[in-house]
Amino acid sequence: MSVSYDMTYDSDEVLAWIDWNANHIFEDSEKYLVANGGGDEGPYTIDITVPLDAALGATRMRIRLHDTSSSQSNDTPCGNSSYGEVEDYTVNVISLGNAPTASFTVLSTEVCVGTEISFQDNSSNTETWSWSFGDQSVSSQQNPVHTYAESGTYTVTLTVSNSGGTDTETLQITVNPAPIAGFTFTQELSEISFTDNSTHSNSYSWDFGDGTSSTEQNPVHDFVNNGTYTVVQTVTGDCGTQAHTEEITVTGVGVFYLNQEPIEIYPNPASDVVTIKTDLVDFEYRLVSLDGRVVVSNKASGWTQLFINDVSAGVYQLIIESHQQKMIHKLVIQ
Repeated sequence: MSVSYDMTYDSDEVLAWIDWNANHIFEDSEKYLVANGGGDEGPYTIDITVPLDAALGATRMRIRLHDTSSSQSNDTPCGNSSYGEVEDYTVNVISLGNAPTASFTVLSTEVCVGTEISFQDNSSNTETWSWSFGDQSVSSQQNPVHTYAESGTYTVTLTVSNSGGTDTETLQITVNPAPIAGFTFTQELSEISFTDNSTHSNSYSWDFGDGTSSTEQNPVHDFVNNGTYTVVQTVTGDCGTQAHTEEITVTGVGVFYLNQEPIEIYPNPASDVVTIKTDLVDFEYRLVSLDGRVVVSNKASGWTQLFINDVSAGVYQLIIESHQQKMIHKLVIQ
């Protein structure tokens, strides 16, 4: 309410009464101080809150200007006063309805990225809804469904309104990431060491492409044949599963070193002939059964072929010696 008056004495005071309960009596609880001296014509503005139990409809408001320094000063709603003025006005009290109360729920405040979240409005006395999901997405639906494309913590805000006002409710949603597969590897001849580089994962499955597998996080695998293999790592986390594939070329099967010279033995398993590929000079090789019998023994230099047509199928040790250095290699004969 704003009041202005012409007289500008420091002792002037402006009072107001509003008959909120419409009982035709101005009560002390209905009295308001609008202005108190200062020698200023105003306007003077005060905020008045309508009581919740105010009677609806037309009621009376009285404003009194009086001189507080006068012996006939009057700060009551009725009676005369010197150097003052009384005016009556009509105030029309209307109902704008109850103010809204914002409230909403979700099934869970922690979800996986890409999961639909259904927001259930539980507000009261609401005419409109305004949602902000914390990722620059908004909605005006009463019960929206939203999906977060990225992991993180988001503050969801619901603002509801009606003719009686607005209200706001907030809730934090935690969006967990999906697992991401990935690995690196190092190769030492036929042995491959795999290092897991996945994220947000807690279980691992490896397919080495040669019919073997592993569930270790960082496995070491020894390939028995040269070639190109498709290695698949599949990781699983709280928010799903992902696979990563690498092509790995193995060339070190059957390659060994003796006196710092490489020796390549192939094929293994073998059925008729085994090739010993090396640049070693003056070495001796022996094919020994598991019970210690020497099946084949010979001396050679450089590339050599070991014929095994007449050797019984089984597992043997191929022993190669040169200059007091010895290498033992398992050989399977079919």
